[in-house]
Amino acid sequence: MKKIIKLLMSLLSINSLAQASHPLRGDDAKLIGIRMIQVEILGDYFYNPDVRQLDIPTIITIGMNNKTDLIFSFPSHYLNGSENKIGIGDISVEYKYQLFNNTELSLCIKPVLIIGSSDWEKGFGNGKHNYGLSFVTSKFNDKYDLHFNVSLLTNYNNFNDNNFVWNASLAGEFYIVEEFVFLVETGISKSVEEKNKFPVYGLIGTCFQLSDQLALDVGLMKNLNVKDNTTGILCGVSFLF
Repeated sequence: MKKIIKLLMSLLSINSLAQASHPLRGDDAKLIGIRMIQVEILGDYFYNPDVRQLDIPTIITIGMNNKTDLIFSFPSHYLNGSENKIGIGDISVEYKYQLFNNTELSLCIKPVLIIGSSDWEKGFGNGKHNYGLSFVTSKFNDKYDLHFNVSLLTNYNNFNDNNFVWNASLAGEFYIVEEFVFLVETGISKSVEEKNKFPVYGLIGTCFQLSDQLALDVGLMKNLNVKDNTTGILCGVSFLF
């Protein structure tokens, strides 16, 4: 069972912290605004022939000023396989700083602290403190936005897995109408378990902006080159105050 969990985590580790328009795994280089608060409640369901896992992270973003967002992520998990398990993941705190911004291009840097708060004995996280740094670039257009992410992360753990991982992704948001966005993304990461394995995923989805304060989203994520054949159904709701 732990082997299966690790295979799932190789996919889940790809840009699984703060995200752009969910269900995208990577972030964008936008900020939410001064003294604004965004709350995202997500439900990401991953399955393969051997196991099913439901991730329910809550992500809270606070607009500190016109250059900075502070982001907290509180994950919880449910695993259904040969035995059922429920538990919490490692809490993360991110500091998103906008280095450059104009009407066409934005660049952010994001240090992250991951707190070893998880039920790691069940496979839900590492149970150790970790650190990372992400670089996010967004290109803006009237009809679409493009987002490129590169992240470097330590992966200290209790499983003898790799102690260092990285991931990269490229995503597009295409504005069909003002309230409806079509999303597409692909990404690659260094496996948390095997030195010469690099999981690749593809993702498509949509985001419905019901109002300035409320958005709903849904997406489909597929593991493209790892034998565990994991697929993800991703959905969420976002509130902006």
